[in-house]
Amino acid sequence: MKNFAQKVLINYALVVIVLAVVNISAFGFSEYARFSLELLAVLVVVWLALMLTNMFQSRWPVLEYLLELATVLAIVLGGGWLFGWYDTHWISHMIAVIVAVYAGVYAVGADRARRDAQFINEQIKLRRGNGNKEGAEQ
Repeated sequence: MKNFAQKVLINYALVVIVLAVVNISAFGFSEYARFSLELLAVLVVVWLALMLTNMFQSRWPVLEYLLELATVLAIVLGGGWLFGWYDTHWISHMIAVIVAVYAGVYAVGADRARRDAQFINEQIKLRRGNGNKEGAEQ
């Protein structure tokens, strides 16, 4: 089900980007097209920054997660301020949305890592099982 949701969201993102480009080429910059491209720019900056923060290693993983969250908060709030997405009295709502999206992305990533580790462990067990049978036959 999560794989389905991921594919739907990827398709949705591609449709939004294509609609923004088509909208710009046909009608010039509209509010929709402008916001879509601003959001894309902020997300690209977020992912580039997260590539840098992932180089930080700590004995306490919670520090790594807090650094990621602080990075995302700073970039999205800064981009939102720069592009005029919110008034200052809505900042608590912006923070709530950012934290909720971050938590959702983290949960999907953690589940995927768990499934990948489970698959790798199963493959190791299968190989060890086959290796023991081959060794016993000789």
